[in-house]
Amino acid sequence: MSNVQIAILLRDDEARHKNVEELIGFTPETSRSHTWKTIGEALVAEGLLSPALEAYKQAIAGARRQGDLNKYISAMAGVCSKLGDPSRLLELESLLLDKMKSSEAVLSLARELKTYGQFDAAAGLLARALERPDLKRSALLYPAFQSAAWRGAYEEAEGWLVEFLEHETRKAHSWSSAAKVWWGVGESSRAMELINKASLKFPGDWNVARVKAELLFKSGD
Repeated sequence: MSNVQIAILLRDDEARHKNVEELIGFTPETSRSHTWKTIGEALVAEGLLSPALEAYKQAIAGARRQGDLNKYISAMAGVCSKLGDPSRLLELESLLLDKMKSSEAVLSLARELKTYGQFDAAAGLLARALERPDLKRSALLYPAFQSAAWRGAYEEAEGWLVEFLEHETRKAHSWSSAAKVWWGVGESSRAMELINKASLKFPGDWNVARVKAELLFKSGD
C-alpha cells in the first residue's frame, strides 16, 4: 500500500487532512504537484469526490509543464462531472487568470467546459480572459470566434475573427479554417465572403483553393 493510500484511508476528515498535509510536507517541492494528482486519484477511487476536487486544484496550482496542466484540468473535469456540476471547473478561473496568467491554461479549461456541454461558461471564460492585458491575446481570439459562432452569437464572432485575422496576415490556413467554421454554423454568405477574400490574398495557396471549391460545390454554384 502506498503512502498516498495510507494518508487518505482515514474516514475522519480532520485526520485525513492532517495525514495528507504531512505527506505533502515531506515531498520535494518539484514533486508536489504530481503527489497532489496521485492523492486526487486515490480519493476518487475511494469515492471521496469533494476532497479529490481540492487535491486536483493543488495539483493544477503547482503544475510546471503545460502537458501536466492539461491532464490535471481534464482529471478535475471528470470529478466535477461525477459530482453532477461540470461548471465547478470555473473555480479554477481566478487561479489561471490572476496567478498563473496563462492563455494556454485558459484554453485547456475552455476545452474541458465545452466537452461537458458548458458552452456558455466556456464563452464567458474566453471573453473575460480577452479583457485581460496580461494574457497572450492572439492565442485566445480564434477559440473565442469559434465559441461565439457555435453559440449563434454571429456579430460577436465576427468581431473576434476580424481582430484575429489582423494578426494572421500570412497564414492562409487560418482564413480557410474560419470560412469552414462559418459554413458549419449555417452562415454560408459569411463563409463565401471570407474564402473569396482569402483567394485574393493568397492566390497560390492550394488549401484555400480546395476549400473554396468545396464550398462552391456545397452551395451548388
